[in-house]
Amino acid sequence: MKNSSTISWLIVSGLILCLPAVVQAQSVNKIADREAARRQAGVPRGQEVLARAQSELHAKQYSLAHDDFRAALRYLPNSPAAGNSYSVALDGFCESGVKLAEQRIAEGKYEESEVILNEILSDPYNPNCREARTLLTHLHDPGYINKTMGPKFLAKVEEVKKLLTEAEGFYQSGRYDMAMKRYEQVLNLDPYNTAARKGQERIDLTKYQYGVQGYNETRGRAMWQVEHGWEQPVRQYGTGAGPIENVVARDVGNTRASNFAMPVSAKPLIFCASRRRRTIRQRKGVAGSILFCGYVHLAVRMSPLR
Repeated sequence: MKNSSTISWLIVSGLILCLPAVVQAQSVNKIADREAARRQAGVPRGQEVLARAQSELHAKQYSLAHDDFRAALRYLPNSPAAGNSYSVALDGFCESGVKLAEQRIAEGKYEESEVILNEILSDPYNPNCREARTLLTHLHDPGYINKTMGPKFLAKVEEVKKLLTEAEGFYQSGRYDMAMKRYEQVLNLDPYNTAARKGQERIDLTKYQYGVQGYNETRGRAMWQVEHGWEQPVRQYGTGAGPIENVVARDVGNTRASNFAMPVSAKPLIFCASRRRRTIRQRKGVAGSILFCGYVHLAVRMSPLR
């Protein structure tokens, strides 16, 4: 009887001692099940974020794509339940991070690019990302990347490129003064910019050629006016006018002699300058008539004869 009581007590004691372990095991299983359910529920959300990240990467929005790939990795489990979505997100995180780091290097932000590359190569992500490791090695090489070109200097370079492009546009549209102004702005930012000096030289040459053409046009116009003064008026028929005097009165622009008004009652004396000789001649007969010399260059009215 006593032995039976002892055995019962031992069984009860054993059960009491095993109860916490059983409860703990059940708790662990419940936690694992809840975590598996949470991850499984996050797969659709992760795939949605992954699709958006891929679109942003294709659109070269590397900063947004890198953040979304990181978020997709938090939603997607590294298990068969997510299929190959996790590996796709990991590769995208590596690629977008490398592109973003290259962009930061181009902007002169070398510290930010180094932080991005170190995050990619950390254990939670992809320590075997070859592109990230190669770029990080180049970033640490003093002779590979010129780190003296900081953000301010690179921003100035971009401004110079913009001004040069605008200057070329103004030159092509014939707005030479605006183009010259843009070249001067370039030289204020970069005093030794040869492209700006060549552009100014081209504008000066274009203006010089315009000046030559303007000179030729002015000279041609003056020569035409001189030669036009030698033109004889055309005699008109059937108009009822006198032989010559009314013709001259109607076409006062054809000869310099017609610029002088003459009284009809006077017998004018005309001074005619010929290419060969000078003569003073008077036409008698019709009052107020004018006798034109050959090759008349200049006609001046003198006082009438008494």
